[in-house]
Amino acid sequence: HNINVLGLYEWQNQSYQGNYGQARGFINDKTTYNALQFGDMSKVRPGDLFSYKNDRTLVSFLGRLNYSLLDRYLVTASIRRDGSSVFGANYKWGDFPSASVAWQINKESFMENSNIDELKLRVGYGVTGNQQGLLPQNSISLVDRSGTVNSGMDLITNYNVVQNSNADLRWETKKQTNLGLDFAFLNNRLRGTVDVYTSKTENLLFNYVVPQPPFPHKSVMANVGSISNKSIEVALAYDVIKNANSTLTIAGNVSFMKNEVLNLDGSINGVPLNADYIGWGTNNSYLVKGKPIGAFYILEHTGKNENNVETVLDRDGNGIIDQGTRSPDRYYAGSALPTYTFAFNPSYRYKNFDASLLLRGSGGNKIYNGLRSNLSRMENIGKSNLLASAVDEGIYTSPYGSDLWLEDGSFIRLENLNAGYTFRFTDKYIDTIRLSLTGNNLFLITDYTGIDPELNVSGSGRPEDNFGGDRGIYPRTRSVAFGLTVK
Repeated sequence: HNINVLGLYEWQNQSYQGNYGQARGFINDKTTYNALQFGDMSKVRPGDLFSYKNDRTLVSFLGRLNYSLLDRYLVTASIRRDGSSVFGANYKWGDFPSASVAWQINKESFMENSNIDELKLRVGYGVTGNQQGLLPQNSISLVDRSGTVNSGMDLITNYNVVQNSNADLRWETKKQTNLGLDFAFLNNRLRGTVDVYTSKTENLLFNYVVPQPPFPHKSVMANVGSISNKSIEVALAYDVIKNANSTLTIAGNVSFMKNEVLNLDGSINGVPLNADYIGWGTNNSYLVKGKPIGAFYILEHTGKNENNVETVLDRDGNGIIDQGTRSPDRYYAGSALPTYTFAFNPSYRYKNFDASLLLRGSGGNKIYNGLRSNLSRMENIGKSNLLASAVDEGIYTSPYGSDLWLEDGSFIRLENLNAGYTFRFTDKYIDTIRLSLTGNNLFLITDYTGIDPELNVSGSGRPEDNFGGDRGIYPRTRSVAFGLTVK
């Protein structure tokens, strides 16, 4: 019973769980569980019990320098050196410098008689490293059980390579240049910022498919390719009313973004690799050179035949619908990445009353509604629920994942609305009593037919598994809360 595993046992609706150390393992059946409970290991079979232990280490050094001259010229510089155990033997360490300069133009002598309250020009450059998504042993060769073989009266467990080694596995790096302008006019009633940046991500971390041989396993974690991001961001705020009793501020921001895969060629351990048209995300979404990540190359829906089987366009006219990755029957239909985001955030105060709201949204992206596809085939009657729209579409079955299920992902959401009133007292026991009303996720405007167009494209799990696809998500909640605060 005294073993260093976390045992998980399920049998006839009973459950047992015990935590006996830092390692973790699984108990597969009731016989093994009973054997461990009563100290009889003779009945434990090969494969019934296993455990693992992971360690990872990160060491970081950081130096930083700030310098100000005449309160007008500002310089900040830093250098990081980070070492991580998750990388290959040849590239454990990475160096990440950054520097920025700023010029407070409004503090120059030639600006003394101007009506400009703030005017600052900023320029910055920096390099950052990424190790997200890597497991502690991703750079070394691993073996695991691979079935059994009978040798006389003995059952021998086979082992096979389940992970290739890569001594050159290294930091994914992002190099970014930023140009910004901060300004304020009219006694700070009008203020804002404008930022333009360009960045290049190199040595992309990805689990690439490799040829067998020379590799013993079909895939390897490696650094191949680069991606470019460019954006312009504008934020503005204006005090429409500003006096002792009341303030009305209109604020908002907007960003426009362009993403492009620059290169997907490289080599791993001396073996040339072309990673173009690698699947990235849901059905029909790929990494393609010259396109945004998550580019949809998809078949075009044309209707259904006399047997209610979906039909698609034969673009090359050869009479064959090719569903291969590089099929000439596919066409580029957009990307899962939004090309713009925005937010609108007005606020109002009158004496002891205040209110504010946040309205935000994004657009320019597509979503493959896989859940709608699964619930729209009439062949599933009696097996699962169907959407009401499936009756109108009348598709009995389909061998394709066409653009019928590809939808516009644009949306506008009222993220939150707050209102409150504060009662002020001169009593020695009570200073204020505040009543507030807060609403979250109050409405959503979208043409998307799924539960919510705001999908998690880079959260739990690997991003390449979830990117741009809706396989069903837990609905975002709407809430209204009343608050009472006494000071």
